Amino acid sequence: MLKERYRHMMNQCVPGETLIQQAAAGRRGKRRLPRWGLTAAAAVLACALLAPPVLAATVPAFRQALYEVAPATAQYFTPVQQSCEDNGIRMEVVASYIHGDTAELYVSMQDLTGDRIDETTDLFDSYDILRPYDSAASCRMVSYEEESRTATFLITITQWDGHPIEGSKITFQVREFLSHKETYEDLVLPLSLQDVEEAPSGPVVNQTGGSGTAAMGETPKVLTPGTPREEFPVKGICLTGIGYVDGQLHVQLAVADALENDNHGWLYLKDAAGEEVSCSATVSFCNHSEAEGRVDYQEFIFDVPQECIGDYTLYGGFTTSGLLTKGNWSVTFPLTNMAI
Repeated sequence: MLKERYRHMMNQCVPGETLIQQAAAGRRGKRRLPRWGLTAAAAVLACALLAPPVLAATVPAFRQALYEVAPATAQYFTPVQQSCEDNGIRMEVVASYIHGDTAELYVSMQDLTGDRIDETTDLFDSYDILRPYDSAASCRMVSYEEESRTATFLITITQWDGHPIEGSKITFQVREFLSHKETYEDLVLPLSLQDVEEAPSGPVVNQTGGSGTAAMGETPKVLTPGTPREEFPVKGICLTGIGYVDGQLHVQLAVADALENDNHGWLYLKDAAGEEVSCSATVSFCNHSEAEGRVDYQEFIFDVPQECIGDYTLYGGFTTSGLLTKGNWSVTFPLTNMAI
């Protein structure tokens, strides 16, 4: 039963690149471990995390199965099984692999009182290890168990400038997460592009990002934000401007309280033949006011002549979050990486 659950996760998760290289080297005198074996090793950990109480009750079986599936990988991860609870949510660091400047953690989040955790749960870049150095991190869900409302994540955190993770203990914390997300793909936007004209614009202020020519040190022009269009079909995202600026089509989206919801989207065109046309540049900026608070804007710029734009249709892909849950989840565990 245990092994079947491990195998079920084989195609859903892959260990970190460093771990892959080390595991692939194998033990001295042994043949190299196949790639599928490495994936299965991560699957063993991920599936064991599906139900933390089961892992606690079957640690010997967990260890044995891990060695049988991928013996070259098993030695690197250490069971942690340290947990905390806040706001009715239980967080557990179930296993870890600390090597050099990198920490790889399997972490589960379980809702003990409601349905705030679902298959769309996102830790929203609110996780961290408490160390004196800046770091880069990645996180992805590897499993979700609906019955126990438990989501499990593989989190990789690497300290900048190669600073090793040292000391006797390490603290991992999470401050908030998003859930109940809605995703819209290849959505036709109800706008008649043949009626688009020149629009009021000016130099960008409070620029927060950009791509294409907008990221090359120039000060691009953006549309003057207007009243949100009522016909825009995605709740939580507004269309606040569309028009031509210096011969290019600009389309502007706005999100209120983006730091609390992570609502975002991407726009593109399709011609009469259904061929997709991507934007040539984007500009991101924000405005603050007492009445509206912070509003984040993203403007998409297309190189399509105004006399031809009537032959195109505007499309988009969007993601919105329905629920933000805050708390203070923190677990401290020994840093020493002992073999399983």
